Amino acid sequence: MFELDQFFPETDRMALAMKLNGLLASPSFAAWGAGAPLDVQSMMYTSDGKPRCAIITTAHLSDTERQFVTSLVLAKLVTWM
Repeated sequence: MFELDQFFPETDRMALAMKLNGLLASPSFAAWGAGAPLDVQSMMYTSDGKPRCAIITTAHLSDTERQFVTSLVLAKLVTWM
C-alpha cells in the first residue's frame, strides 16, 4: 500500500484542485448543472410503464464535451441496468 504523498504528491493534488475549482466556477460549466436530471428510467419508459424512445444529440458539442456526455450517459445506463 502506498502513502498518499508517494502515490499522488501534494503539488499534483493542489494542481488538480485548482483545475477542478476553475472548471466548477466557469460560466460555461453552469449549463451542465441546469435542466432535468439524467434519469434512464424516465427516458426509457413512461410513468405508465410503456416503452419510449429517447434521442440524445451531441452534434452541437465540442469533441471534449461530446466525450463527457457520452461517458455520463453510459455510466448512468450501466448503473440503471
